[in-house]
Amino acid sequence: MRHSKEILIFLLFVGLSTLLWWGNAADKQLQHSSPIEMLDQEVNLLPGEQLTEKKLTVPIEVLDVPQNKTVRVFPSQAVVFLRVRVEDYPEVEGNDLRVWCTYPTRSQETLTLHVDIQDERIRAVRTEPEEVEYIIEN
Repeated sequence: MRHSKEILIFLLFVGLSTLLWWGNAADKQLQHSSPIEMLDQEVNLLPGEQLTEKKLTVPIEVLDVPQNKTVRVFPSQAVVFLRVRVEDYPEVEGNDLRVWCTYPTRSQETLTLHVDIQDERIRAVRTEPEEVEYIIEN
């Protein structure tokens, strides 16, 4: 009976931790899919499958830059935190995703980062930083 209570407490802790993580990712709007799509992916986990977080450093691309301009972003790379199944951890690499921002169409101090995921094993992402500073050169 004592072990049952310990297991229940552990499962409640894991569930609460997962909800807090999802809430934080949703607030920052850094995941690849909508929260509903992400929850659907979570439901597809088999019993006993565990998720972990992987940290990668990925270069930042600037899209839609006019031909006569050059944009430099600071920092030039983002740290990306991925949620993956434990068994997929070794295979997931930085070339499975792309971090990008778009050329500014109005005067703004920072550019917001976005992430495209090409690997279905990646469940959710968040980046540090969320925004980058930039300069435009002619």
